[in-house]
Amino acid sequence: MQTFNTKKVGWVGLGQMGSPMVGHLLHSGFEVEVYNRSPEKAQAVVEKGALLAPNVETVAKNNDILFLMVSDYPAIESLLTLVVLAALKGKVVVNMSTVSPTQNQLIEAQLKSHQVHFIEAPVSGSSKVAEAGKLLVLGAGDKAIFDQLVPLFSAFSSKVYHYGEVGKAGGVKLAVNALLGIFNEAYAEALVFAEQFGINQADIIDTIANGAMNSPMFQSKIAMYESGEFPPVFMLKHITKDLNLAVDELEKANKCSPLIEKAAKTFSEANQTELSQQDLASIYTYLKK
Repeated sequence: MQTFNTKKVGWVGLGQMGSPMVGHLLHSGFEVEVYNRSPEKAQAVVEKGALLAPNVETVAKNNDILFLMVSDYPAIESLLTLVVLAALKGKVVVNMSTVSPTQNQLIEAQLKSHQVHFIEAPVSGSSKVAEAGKLLVLGAGDKAIFDQLVPLFSAFSSKVYHYGEVGKAGGVKLAVNALLGIFNEAYAEALVFAEQFGINQADIIDTIANGAMNSPMFQSKIAMYESGEFPPVFMLKHITKDLNLAVDELEKANKCSPLIEKAAKTFSEANQTELSQQDLASIYTYLKK
């Protein structure tokens, strides 16, 4: 069995999720070489001990394991140039970005043609969960390679899953995020519906919070509903992307899911407004208009 150096790894993507995840790796004693398109976003992890690389090729050359935590599939395509792929020969790419099962399978095929191993490992949890080191790692791909990565995953997660072949982890991630979108829209619709009868917002929030329809997710959004301010924990534009990826997968399978499709439509409309970069709970503001 081929073994890889997991004590020192490369990481590309230092946004709301990537930066705290790298911070936990460093705190756990791993060496991390990082690259981010906007270098200033790397400053926080560099101050914690990360090594900043000038480009992706350098990270690929210097490490057996390359983690990707970027915005979407086009971003991944732009990173995997022929030069980078050559530097990755015989190594491992771990995609922790949220893309569709089909897109992860395309990445796997591309990497395999260049003799690069691929692990699919999106995470479930918000930026606050990432900061707490309590994410869920949703994994798929070669089990022997995946098992070598578990100590790394454990640095920023509370539980690590392996579902089988590439595509399955992405399917789980889209299912979970579809629920996230559906429930946020449902709570927002319930609040707006109650308010049309002149019911005080605080009263309906308190009723939900003390009844069977309460949830940790609802609790985490109450302060936002009350203040009317929605600082991004998970941006509305990101849940919109994920819901649309889910709809694309449904269409490929010639299946339908009315709730997912409805949520995708609502969030896509809201994403065309100033709410795009606010928290997904701001769908409440959109529905009130």
